[in-house]
Amino acid sequence: MIPAVYYMLTQSAKLTLILAIAIFVSSVMLAKLFAGDYFLFKASKAVKSMLYGLVVLPLLSISLLSRQGYSNFTDASEAFQLLGYGFRSYALGQIYAFSDFFSYHVGMEASTSYKEDGYSFGYYTFKSIFDTLGGSKVFPPGYYDESYRLGDVLATNIFTIFRSLIHDYGVVGTLVFMFAFGLVVHASYYRLLLARRPWFHGSAFIVFTVFLLMSYLFSIFTARYMFLIGFALFLILVVNEKWRNALRFFVASSAEVPLPR
Repeated sequence: MIPAVYYMLTQSAKLTLILAIAIFVSSVMLAKLFAGDYFLFKASKAVKSMLYGLVVLPLLSISLLSRQGYSNFTDASEAFQLLGYGFRSYALGQIYAFSDFFSYHVGMEASTSYKEDGYSFGYYTFKSIFDTLGGSKVFPPGYYDESYRLGDVLATNIFTIFRSLIHDYGVVGTLVFMFAFGLVVHASYYRLLLARRPWFHGSAFIVFTVFLLMSYLFSIFTARYMFLIGFALFLILVVNEKWRNALRFFVASSAEVPLPR
């Protein structure tokens, strides 16, 4: 969390912290599964979660204000107005933006004309994989040329993962993709519960969970770091098991050998 907070405060990059929280939450869920605890959330943890939120809220506020380039305010109401605009845009803007895009896509009234780039066969959702395989599709900064604005209420250039899916597979194809992807995720989760050494499926669980948690913003598979995180976690789990087994063998062997007098 500390590098993400530092990056957010110095670079005004809030996405890094959101991603770090998603990775942390998915890791806690994996640890709970290994411990046999299948409760997603307990009421006793609500107070602690609220305290964490109170710690993060001022940091997010500082980042929002620095992103806008403000340092002096004539009164507190101006700062609170800007903060409200920023929080609404980051928390809810992508939902309104996708709604407007989808209206345009199906021929209904929309506030903006959007680029139609249909049937990219996965490039918008899995850009990192296509780039690794030699793809050359170029995206503008921010991924899309268009942005959405709702008066003085909110503004954003993020459209959720569903705009990417529609560009890649169309509306019907998106439903097919979601069904097929769900089968893969659930099959991996099933193996996670049954396998004796589920290190690969444990790593996949982290990646899939973060993918789902971040889908309200975009597809994390547009960048390579999520695959690297999953691979690094897999190596850590394997090495940890090998080290633990070696340590157990060493302790057991030492106990069997009589110590010299």
